[in-house]
Amino acid sequence: MTREEAKAVMEVRFKEFRNKTQVGFTTKMTGKMLGMCSLSTSPLVNPRCPDRAKDPNSVCHRCFARTVMEYKRTCAEKFGINGNVLSDHVIPVNEWPVILKSAYPEIRIEAFGDVINAIHAINYFNLCKRNPNITFTAWTKNIDLYEAAVKMGHEKPDNLILVASSPMLNEEINVEKHSIVDKVFTVYTFEYIKANNIHPDFINCGARNCKRCGRCYHKADDVENVHEILKQDARKVQKFWEKQK
Repeated sequence: MTREEAKAVMEVRFKEFRNKTQVGFTTKMTGKMLGMCSLSTSPLVNPRCPDRAKDPNSVCHRCFARTVMEYKRTCAEKFGINGNVLSDHVIPVNEWPVILKSAYPEIRIEAFGDVINAIHAINYFNLCKRNPNITFTAWTKNIDLYEAAVKMGHEKPDNLILVASSPMLNEEINVEKHSIVDKVFTVYTFEYIKANNIHPDFINCGARNCKRCGRCYHKADDVENVHEILKQDARKVQKFWEKQK
C-alpha cells in the first residue's frame, strides 16, 4: 500500500470515528504543519486560556491560535466540539481509530488548544495506547492535568512525547518536578533576541516545516529544550541576524 492509499484509508476511518463520536482529526494542515495529521481543540473553549492571555508577558497574550479561531469559524466550531467531547467523557481505547503508520507515522496533539481537564488527558492517553506504533507529540501548558490523569491510574504511554510549553515569553519553564515531561518549548521575542544578541543557533525549532525538522517527534535521553521565534517577530529577527553577518 502506498502512502497515498494509506491516507485514503485513514480518511474513511477518521470520518467513521467523527460520525460516531463527533471528534475530528485534521489531515489538511498548512504552514509549518504541512503534511502532518493532528487532533486539536480550540483555545476559545478552554477556561484557562483567557486568564493567561491577560498577562502581557505571556505567550497566550499574543496567541496566534486564538486569532486563527476568530477568523476561521469552521475551524473554531470543529475544534470547539472536539474540546467539549474530549473533556466530557472517556472514549475507551478500543473505540479510537487504528492509524496506519504508512500514512501518518507522527501525529500532533493540540496544534491550537490544550487539555481542559484530566478526562481530556486520559483520552489522549487512550488514543496513544490504541496506536503503539505511532509517535504522538502533545504540547501543553497544563502539565498538572496530565499528572492528574496519571494519579488516577492512567500511565503515560511510551509513544507519547509530552512537550511543556513555557507560558511566559523568553523564559523556560522549570520542569524538574514534572517527570512526565519530555521536552520544553519556549518562544522568544525580537526584543529579547536583539537585547541579548542571541545567536541563530539558539533557535533550534525548524519552524518552517515540522515534518522536515522532526525535533519534537523524537525523544532525547534527557529533557530537551526547543526554542522558537515568536511568529509575529520572525521577519524582524531574520533581518537583525542578516545585519550581524
